[in-house]
Amino acid sequence: MKKRLMIILSTLIILLLCFQSMAFAAKSEKSKEIVYGDSIIKTVESLDNVVIIPSPDADKSTYSPQPALDYVKTLRSKKNDPQDISIMGTGTLWGYSSRLITPPGGSSGYITAKVDSDISYGSNWVTYNGLTETSWTGENPWNANEVRLEDRIHLESNVYYISAPPGWTTTGNEAYMTFSEPNVWRIVHDSANQQFNTTGTVQWTAQYASGSFKFLYGGTAYWYSIQASDRYDF
Repeated sequence: MKKRLMIILSTLIILLLCFQSMAFAAKSEKSKEIVYGDSIIKTVESLDNVVIIPSPDADKSTYSPQPALDYVKTLRSKKNDPQDISIMGTGTLWGYSSRLITPPGGSSGYITAKVDSDISYGSNWVTYNGLTETSWTGENPWNANEVRLEDRIHLESNVYYISAPPGWTTTGNEAYMTFSEPNVWRIVHDSANQQFNTTGTVQWTAQYASGSFKFLYGGTAYWYSIQASDRYDF
């Protein structure tokens, strides 16, 4: 009897360890980080959504996320548009905004936001491929204490509803992702094959990149915000 209990206990311990290993592997896959050149690439759910930030030693005057963006494209499996048979058209959304600020105790510099996406669409869906980004271009201080980026998608239709891929939060006819990074000066959200659906007929779509920057000075947090957007009418 004692021997049988020991066998059962040993089996349970092995199963528990296997389950923990599988859970850790799944978690690691979702939160994987890749260092590529002077960029850090963070996956969100999968490689179809990544966040790219500069590495701590990146030179602000010469830094570009493009090499990291190109690298991510090579890692993604090639996919056809989820509803390529019913494509009605394609389009581009591009918007840019900049604002001059002076953080307390620092020097003047610009905060920027950008939208740059290609879309394909049918009567009740839109697929996005592209990016949103925000940055602090000043040099004093070098980094913001915190940078936030919200990527928001809007589908205007006769139905107040939208469904979205994993990782997105939906409310009414909008979907959004929000990212926050400490002690950085730039965040890029790059996504591929992100299909948004509604049960109505889509009339137009828009994308918004909203950046927020926190600077601490004398124990007080000072926030500065900026937004870029573009709209595509069907």
